[in-house]
Order: sequence, then structure tokens, then C-alpha cells
Amino acid sequence: VNERTLRYDLKKLQESGFIRKLGTTKGVYYEPQ
Repeated sequence: VNERTLRYDLKKLQESGFIRKLGTTKGVYYEPQ
């Protein structure tokens, strides 16, 4: 999967409230809400 596509999809999931972003830069991880 293209990195840009992955970032776009994660951002959309975050905006929709499905996931929450934790951490910063390279330490980022996501968890379901």
C-alpha cells in the first residue's frame, strides 16, 4: 500500500471517530475508539 494512501485512510478513520491517534511522529500508533 502506498504510504500516502495509508496516511489518507488513517486520517479519514480518525475524522470519522473510528480510531484515535496516540503519540507523535515516528512513535504514532492508533487504537479503536
